[in-house]
Amino acid sequence: MIAALTAIAALAVAFVTVASYSRDWRLALIAHFRLYLAAAAWLTLLLTAAVDLPAGPKLVMLFAAFGAAVVNLGEMILRTPRGAAAAGDRRLRVAFANVLRFNPDAGPLVDWVRREKVDVLVVAESVASWPGRLAVLADELPFGVRTRMGDVAVYSRHEIVGEPHHIFPDVGHAVSLEVAGITLVGVHTAAPLDAALGKACDELIDRAADHVAGVAGPVVVVGDFNATPWGAAMIRLIARTGLRYGPGARIGTFPTELRGRPFPRWFALPIDLVLAGGGATVVLRRHGPPIGSDHWPVIADIRYSQLP
Repeated sequence: MIAALTAIAALAVAFVTVASYSRDWRLALIAHFRLYLAAAAWLTLLLTAAVDLPAGPKLVMLFAAFGAAVVNLGEMILRTPRGAAAAGDRRLRVAFANVLRFNPDAGPLVDWVRREKVDVLVVAESVASWPGRLAVLADELPFGVRTRMGDVAVYSRHEIVGEPHHIFPDVGHAVSLEVAGITLVGVHTAAPLDAALGKACDELIDRAADHVAGVAGPVVVVGDFNATPWGAAMIRLIARTGLRYGPGARIGTFPTELRGRPFPRWFALPIDLVLAGGGATVVLRRHGPPIGSDHWPVIADIRYSQLP
């Protein structure tokens, strides 16, 4: 019985890995769970090696499990390219947080932003009373922009230059602005819970890619993408823009807990992302403290050269 179940598991993990490359929105979601698939594949590989099976079928099962493990780990490594060695003498500290609209306490976020001396704070789900609660940061971050439909807001220590550019604001939220000699794009896509929302999520990422591809000079893109770096839309974003991640890009940010218990960050989904390009590099990305949200906040140090 154990041998049969192990054989089924080996074939299943290989089949699911293949299915993750499907264009069907349901199957495509599997790609975001490559860490779990890799872990299952390695466990299945060990079990297959230990159980008593005929040599031929056992070799097939070992090959299937090993192939699934290598493919999923390989995709995770391949799809998180890092930028070139940091150049330039300018630095910008950017923080991002999906605050969770029903979160009643802004104190942990405000304290963290002040403690880290953040230059730019980008928040998602900043609706209801959140704009008023974050107004206490006006002394540190006096300049601000909100997307037309709300939700995404940017608070800056430096003056915002020109008019912000709103990207596809009807489904999902994104805004682009220039601050301190760098273009910053804040993003919050729709969660891909059905076919329509999955399409909206991908479309916003694609439109952000179109915008970034036309930007000259250093650029940083940050937000809740509701997609991992190894999702199809994020792969397209990288290919079309040349944006790159920084250290720590694979460490998860969602969820923060499961059934009331803390969820390990190393096993969570990395969907709150920071990318940079055009002469800008993410030199450091790390997590902030718990803020009462279902997402971990992230902070990144960006190094860049300003265009002459």
